[in-house]
Amino acid sequence: MSSQNEEMKNKNAEENNSENIEERDDTIECELQPAEMQEKIERLEEQVDSLEEENQKYLNKLKRSQADFANYRRRTREEKTELAIKYKVEIIEQILPVLDNFQRALASGCEDDGFSQGVEMIYRQLWTVLKQEGVKEIEAVGEEFDHKYHEAVEKVETDEEEGTIVEEVQKGYLYKDVVVRPAMVKVAG
Repeated sequence: MSSQNEEMKNKNAEENNSENIEERDDTIECELQPAEMQEKIERLEEQVDSLEEENQKYLNKLKRSQADFANYRRRTREEKTELAIKYKVEIIEQILPVLDNFQRALASGCEDDGFSQGVEMIYRQLWTVLKQEGVKEIEAVGEEFDHKYHEAVEKVETDEEEGTIVEEVQKGYLYKDVVVRPAMVKVAG
């Protein structure tokens, strides 16, 4: 029982000591002169201002990082789109001579021939696939010559207005408003 009493006394003594320390701290605070108190307040305000500036600096840095990342994502997305278009245009450029050969075969073949019908079916199937991918023919005959879409191979004297396309030598094609191959044309002059 005596050990329990001693523990209680020790516990009470510790509590009294901590209360005495707190009272002394309060007394020290209360013993500060108004000038000292004002000086301490000013130091604390300076610390608060310094911390607010530092906080603002980190906030601005975070906002810049977020903006940089958003710009990076946008640029990456645009580059991927441009690369996809570039590669499709390259593939289409390689397919166009095949399409031209089918057109030549159809122009020289007999309509009643089964072989010609097979060639025509293959041509239509190939052209359907290209159209589904976004390939379009460039309009030529009867249109005004436009150097972006047409390549003049000859100037022809006709009754047509000057600069009007009178004949298409080779078809031109677009892929999503990108000229894959300009139309080769004869222009009224």
